[in-house]
Amino acid sequence: MKPRLLFVGHLPPPLHGVSLANQRLLDAGPIHDAFEVRVLPVQGAQSIKEIANPSRLPIGATRRGINLLAKLTAAVGKADLVYYTPGLFGLSVLRDAVLMKVCEARGVPYCLHLHSGGIGLNWEGQPDGALIQKAHRHMLNQAAMILLLHEQFYPEFNSYLQPETPWCAVGNGVPGSTLQPPIEESGPFRLAFIGNIQPIKGFMYGLQVLAGLPHAELDVVGGFSSEAYQHEIHDQIARLGLTKRVHFHGSQPPETAWDPLEACQVLLFPSHVREGLPLVWLEAMARGKAVVSFDVGCAKTVLGDIATESVVPRTDVAQMIETLKAWDENRSYLASLRLRAQEKAHREFSVTAWQSRVTKALLKALNERNRLSRET
Repeated sequence: MKPRLLFVGHLPPPLHGVSLANQRLLDAGPIHDAFEVRVLPVQGAQSIKEIANPSRLPIGATRRGINLLAKLTAAVGKADLVYYTPGLFGLSVLRDAVLMKVCEARGVPYCLHLHSGGIGLNWEGQPDGALIQKAHRHMLNQAAMILLLHEQFYPEFNSYLQPETPWCAVGNGVPGSTLQPPIEESGPFRLAFIGNIQPIKGFMYGLQVLAGLPHAELDVVGGFSSEAYQHEIHDQIARLGLTKRVHFHGSQPPETAWDPLEACQVLLFPSHVREGLPLVWLEAMARGKAVVSFDVGCAKTVLGDIATESVVPRTDVAQMIETLKAWDENRSYLASLRLRAQEKAHREFSVTAWQSRVTKALLKALNERNRLSRET
């Protein structure tokens, strides 16, 4: 009989990196072979507008949190292990600490999958308060296993984790069916931006970069976090004289989101907040696109391995412009980068291998907890 896994995680909608990763983990494969899986969705935010304001308690969030607590309390007693993707910022940390307390009280081990490059700071870069720090520390150190996006992030969590707290790096993964036609470099220089358009993702910096590249075009897939920010962006586009060079394609479902970006050679990633291993890097690489990014998350490890100049200091617009100018002027070199990126994505970041790594980590955590229980 297979052990019972209670999968508690953010799932679409709304669509963002964590919810998409969780959906892919559940879609098929090793986790269902190893466990009898029951899914309990976490819908802490009902829209990207709520996610864009993590310090503000959304309308209905308290009621949703109470409902989730009731469902978890009822379901956890029927589970052998709980998998959870916790919130890492703001009030969601306190909610999740309470949820994991329920697991503790019922004697059910839990694993935490941390989709971030670190904790301790809020979205604005300010230190967390004492209560949130305490909640993080307790929740993490009671876990049967901490799953990290990359081994380089362990030092970022080190001040919160006790030496004996189990952890492993599982990476991330994208489908292998994203092979593109042969790479052509004869067309116009086109940049891509995909994701939720909100201040923390640095879209304003992206526009400044485009303004420094007179012959480049920018294709954008994603929705705005608020009407106010949408007006702000369009005003900036007009001020910079970019109206004819920025093309908005709106929000798209995951299956077709990259279709409007097919002709783009480079993914522009101007986020300046604490990132981890963004799925959009891997999605772009798998589709044969180069990526230029500020130095966030494991950019130097993943992107810098393809081309060191693809990672520039955070908010350094001038350096990002220089990188892109050089690529535009040397299309054969850019083509080689795109091929290297595609090969790396398919070699190191396949979704099948990622599903296997996560499943093995969960089984290891459960087996170790069972061993300790037998010994006591």
